[in-house]
Amino acid sequence: KLTMTPTSTVYLMWKKPPIDVYLKVYIFNITNPDEFLRGEEKLKLDEIGPYVY
Repeated sequence: KLTMTPTSTVYLMWKKPPIDVYLKVYIFNITNPDEFLRGEEKLKLDEIGPYVY
């Protein structure tokens, strides 16, 4: 278990991390779902992103 109190080192690092923390999210759209499901084509994807938080 990890205890976080207002004076603990863990809390202070969580409150103000020593480095910048970013999360990158990528979303993929299937551009040919019907053709793929019928077995006519390979799956085609369009990449959207990254969205950075």
